Amino acid sequence: MFTLIVEYGDEVKVNFSILSEEGEVLDTTYEDVAKKEGIYTHRREYVPLVFKVGAGQIIEGLDKAVLGMKKGESKKVKIPPEEGYGHTRPELIQRVPLDMFRQSRIEPIEGMIIDTSEGTAKVITITENEVELDLNHPWAGKTVIFEINVEEIVKEKAKELGLVERGTFLLRMRRYEEALEFFEAALNINPNHSDAWNKKGVALGMLEKFEEALGCFEKTLEINPKDKEALSNKKLVLSKIKR
Repeated sequence: MFTLIVEYGDEVKVNFSILSEEGEVLDTTYEDVAKKEGIYTHRREYVPLVFKVGAGQIIEGLDKAVLGMKKGESKKVKIPPEEGYGHTRPELIQRVPLDMFRQSRIEPIEGMIIDTSEGTAKVITITENEVELDLNHPWAGKTVIFEINVEEIVKEKAKELGLVERGTFLLRMRRYEEALEFFEAALNINPNHSDAWNKKGVALGMLEKFEEALGCFEKTLEINPKDKEALSNKKLVLSKIKR
């Protein structure tokens, strides 16, 4: 069978948990895990992360880790600071006047996380007149472990269309089993590709798998009720089934 794997340029949907080297869960996309580990917050949604592979939308280590993975595959990968959240940068530890907080009616507390114009910061120390802030990422300087699961792979449109075109060619060549693999691969990319459903039905019909073919034509008409070719194919396969 034709199996999709993650490649550069693909859009992927990934669930994950991030752990420290000591096994502490730092973050997760799973709501039940967050609640179990005591890190749940109502201020965020616990949903899979969606990103385009190789586009620099996420840390380099995760970008590389998903390459070659299949839909439904899980992996555990250790990511060092160089490919993760970077090393601690001393220049990102800054002192600001305590009055800045008071003017914003904020009472700083050590360990508090705040949003600033330069990003998220952690309050480290508080003196009589100043507050020391750390603008480094909370996991800067740490090696982290990602437990990842690929939920979906969405290929680029050109690849999707290319699969249908190749399957259509094989269909004309009467290589029906091979054609089916390409139509199924296209449907893995886009489950609502009506032409792929219709042509998959044709291939199944030629292999005398009429019940399965009927299901494909019905799916085509569900997506595009005005598809005359699918309607005609459905009538034809129904006549085969009734014999």
